[in-house]
Amino acid sequence: MLAGALLDPAPPSLREPGGGPRITRLPIRPTPFSESMGEVPGWLSATRARPCVYVTLGTVSFGAVDVLRRAIDEIAPLDADLLVAVGPEGDPTALGEVPANVHVERFVAQAAVLPLVDVVVQHGGTGTVLGALAAGLPQLILPQGADHFFNAGVLSGIGAARVLPNDEQLPGAIARSVSAMLTDSPERTVARRVADEIAALPAPVDVLPDLQALADQVTAGRA
Repeated sequence: MLAGALLDPAPPSLREPGGGPRITRLPIRPTPFSESMGEVPGWLSATRARPCVYVTLGTVSFGAVDVLRRAIDEIAPLDADLLVAVGPEGDPTALGEVPANVHVERFVAQAAVLPLVDVVVQHGGTGTVLGALAAGLPQLILPQGADHFFNAGVLSGIGAARVLPNDEQLPGAIARSVSAMLTDSPERTVARRVADEIAALPAPVDVLPDLQALADQVTAGRA
């Protein structure tokens, strides 16, 4: 309500019907934070014979150790490797022993990891949602709070993700969803389409002239 314009990183498929609030919108390509406390695990960048599922509940996991453990127990029996990031403040040992195909890290360089995995199981945070879409990846969202439920509704609404709130994570539900999305699922088709939309958005450097023009208008209006 106070802004003269809005930098909008949402690709067309994710924008509100009717355009949302009446405000000038400047499309901009979502760009991940350039600094990272993590790295890309060596095994992930090596040649692999099977797909990889990336599981994260974000930098703040709301203490949802049970959710992570449930995801591990259900996905590990699949013919896939599993990368689990517990967050910079998380404790990998809290998950207990894990199978050999499960690799637990505190934090990873997510922007570099996403192009190397096949399915993302995550909380629904905006950064991870947009990052996974930019990589053309289908997502299983396990919403925990904040903006997670809203984002989950938007993505499931366009067919780019499946959603399982905590009270719907019945035995086998996570495994069935992930197994289906490891193939050429409808969610993967939609995600690839949205990835093309994101790639077509202006890069941040290309938006600078528009920002300068807005600043000049404000300065002129105050003169």
